[in-house]
Amino acid sequence: MRHKLTKGRKLLNIVLVLALLLTHFSILAGPAFGSTPELVITGTGVNNEVSIRSDDWKNYTLVERIYSTNNSLGFHKIIKVKGYDLETLIGKDNLKSGVDYNVTFLCADGFRFEKKLSELFQVYTYGDFTESSKELVKPMLGRYQAVLGDFPKNSFSPPVSWTDRALTENDLDRDFPKLVFGQKNIDDMNMSQWGKQIIKITIGDDIRSGSSSDSPYRHLSYDGAPYNIDAISGATFTIEGPGVEGYRAISVRQIEEDFAGHERVSYYEKVGSKIVKNTYEGINAQYLIDNYVKIRENVGNVVFKNKSRQTILTVPIEKLSEYTIAYGVNEVPYVYLDLDVGYRADKYNDF
Repeated sequence: MRHKLTKGRKLLNIVLVLALLLTHFSILAGPAFGSTPELVITGTGVNNEVSIRSDDWKNYTLVERIYSTNNSLGFHKIIKVKGYDLETLIGKDNLKSGVDYNVTFLCADGFRFEKKLSELFQVYTYGDFTESSKELVKPMLGRYQAVLGDFPKNSFSPPVSWTDRALTENDLDRDFPKLVFGQKNIDDMNMSQWGKQIIKITIGDDIRSGSSSDSPYRHLSYDGAPYNIDAISGATFTIEGPGVEGYRAISVRQIEEDFAGHERVSYYEKVGSKIVKNTYEGINAQYLIDNYVKIRENVGNVVFKNKSRQTILTVPIEKLSEYTIAYGVNEVPYVYLDLDVGYRADKYNDF
């Protein structure tokens, strides 16, 4: 996940020093769980999650569309794309209505970007780059594409002309699934925002669930070794820094017993050439701040540090609710090292 740091007046930091474990909403390594999807469509904005595997694409109809584009160098282009209609992939009756949801796209290289639904569906293609030629055009995930017209900035003079042609296997896009959408206006640089190798689409917020006293993710749910031992359940992390009043050390035991702040989150993540689903259980970072310390009014950033006090991540405090402090993954608790009893290579539960 990419965040810009808070700018402006001088702000104080909260430092979260993690003595045991940390995971956040980002791309992490993990195990493979058999047949994994190439694309997942999820979030609070859909009624049901959609998973598309490599052999599922044949169940969807390929469509062709013409898109007008502009890039960061001012090159206007007419591009023909063949691929899959995004609305069809989501499911026309699957999308919850009445809200202009944020849509988060995750690419295979870990890059994330957001668009509003309206920025995807209420945009246009300009057939000759004049206002009179504009038509609404829907977004799609492109499998093939070809440039039919390319007009450099110094010679761009609408109306333009171009010649259509059929797409062939030579036009196969190596960045499939590629998000393709129209322009807000003739000079809108939409082409620079076409996302490559999309692996996950989140409409609205991520779907989260809580925990229970018999959760397999908790160290305390196990009777004795290898997980429920003082070296782990007694370990602490601290919340400190000039942005908080005082200092607070919180044990893993306290975290695992505070069910009100628990959440279980799943992410489809890129591991080698595969997309795998990792599920984490832990406590929401915002909940910790709200319930365990008193912060000062001019707090700006939150700094996450590991057990060696090395900075892992710095985020604006208003983004803190998007992060989870995890104590378990894939239905087992975390251990310190991959040499420890209790480490499961197929669960990737060391840190």
